[in-house]
Amino acid sequence: MSNLVGYTSGSGSRTFAVNGGAAAGRIDLDIDTYSALDVVEVWQGAQRVAATGQPYVSGGVAVGPGAPVTYQNVLSFDYDPANGQSLEFRFNENFGGSGWQINNVVLTPTDPLPTPTTTTTTTSVLASVATNYEFVRSSIGDLEGVAARPMTLNALKLDAIDWNEPAQLFNSIDAALGQAVDAASYYGERASSFDRLIEQNGRLADALESGVGNLVDADLGKESAKLQAGQIKENLATKALAIANAAPQWILALFKG
Repeated sequence: MSNLVGYTSGSGSRTFAVNGGAAAGRIDLDIDTYSALDVVEVWQGAQRVAATGQPYVSGGVAVGPGAPVTYQNVLSFDYDPANGQSLEFRFNENFGGSGWQINNVVLTPTDPLPTPTTTTTTTSVLASVATNYEFVRSSIGDLEGVAARPMTLNALKLDAIDWNEPAQLFNSIDAALGQAVDAASYYGERASSFDRLIEQNGRLADALESGVGNLVDADLGKESAKLQAGQIKENLATKALAIANAAPQWILALFKG
């Protein structure tokens, strides 16, 4: 699956068929669908196990159809090779869509963890449980995901190093270093994505505040016009009454003349 990382498409529909391998674990597919709507689904055999707009469900159970999303998204699902190693990443299968990019595909193994042991020199530590966090990023319920990147000895595969094999030792350290750099890059990209969301939400809040202000101003203007109209009517009525009261005096003045 690593050969999919960095793949960019300027068109809409594309399906990738890959072999998930023999190791069970949770797979996180990190994608960027840019500003236009796209639908992405992951199928294991005949079962849809992940889709845009659908929350992460443990156990690799089926999820509902994908919903159109924009910008950064993470699709996560539990992969069990016993259910078949055939995986399909379907981009806009029945949807027009536009350009998109695959940022990363990561398998976090869920093999049994080693029992912690203590010696006079080292202590092995249990691996942390990988967690997927999701945050609501729009008024229609779109989600922004952040997947965990464990940095424990077990996750970095440094818990079973043979210190008598220097070549293997250096290879393991290089691999762990590469994994740590990938994790740092992933979290940096996630941080940038949240910065963009914060900025976007700030602009939306400003627009809403301006709109509410315009509505308030419009209502005040309407009420002010009503008040002025009422005052004019009152003045006209007063003048009409004064004219009516003065009419008998005019008639008497004619007779006196």
